Amino acid sequence: MVQTRQQLKRKEELDQLEFNKEFQRLAGIEIEQTTHIQDYEYFVYRPILFTMTDKLINTLLSHNLDKLPKFSGKSNENVTKWLRDITNELNMVKLDDQQKYSVVQTFLVDDARRWFINNMSTINDWSTFSIEIHKTFSSIMHQELALKKVGSRQQAYDETVLHYYNDMIELFDMIDLNMNDHYKIAYLKVGLKTSLKKEVIRRDPQTVAQFLELAQAEEKLDLSLDMEMNNLQLSHIDSVSAIKSSIKPYSSSPQQQQQQYKLYQSSTNVRCYKCNRIGHFAQDCYSKNY
Repeated sequence: MVQTRQQLKRKEELDQLEFNKEFQRLAGIEIEQTTHIQDYEYFVYRPILFTMTDKLINTLLSHNLDKLPKFSGKSNENVTKWLRDITNELNMVKLDDQQKYSVVQTFLVDDARRWFINNMSTINDWSTFSIEIHKTFSSIMHQELALKKVGSRQQAYDETVLHYYNDMIELFDMIDLNMNDHYKIAYLKVGLKTSLKKEVIRRDPQTVAQFLELAQAEEKLDLSLDMEMNNLQLSHIDSVSAIKSSIKPYSSSPQQQQQQYKLYQSSTNVRCYKCNRIGHFAQDCYSKNY
């Protein structure tokens, strides 16, 4: 049976809801310490960490996470962008670092996967993995390209502040994950739309969060003023149209206009033989010199 986009979207929402419920259920399971004198039933009804992790991984892979991009380690791939995207997605489903470490392995292929397998003895947690994969596969070419883009990036006329901000933050991360806010704000100000720049510079934000807040506030003010001006223009156009429609034309039909034109033309062509002037007959002549 063919499914519509709306039906597919609804199915994905239901799958996500089911996954969230399953995750919450698994997260609520308490792992209790036990001793050899305790009843063995505790081992039956309370799964250990590995059982929980395995089931969680299977649940994740059967849902949206299996749609995330793979990383192979090729030179044309940007490890910084991939790592940021995969981290954000894993954070959205509220995985802790140990769970991230277990799940992320499934998104490595080719050279990246072989690299991970060969270094599993030293890469045994999420933090180490993030540092080492970035160190191994990062390219100076991507950093130079990002730096060039940052220097020339300008907010477009119809581009929102949020879209411009997000794009710039991604470029900052490609250049230096530890870039401080001072440099970020300087770049953000340079590329900001002219109509917003003056007020943001005057307010002097000290963090990127403050920059975003101030720029969006100024953007909303600009939009409200534009809407007000548009409404005034529309009101003026409506008023002019109403005035024009209330004025009756001298002639309402092309035939009448043609007759009026002929009458006017004939009246301008006649000549009085008494005064030799154009525009009237002799019987209507107003000249007394005849």
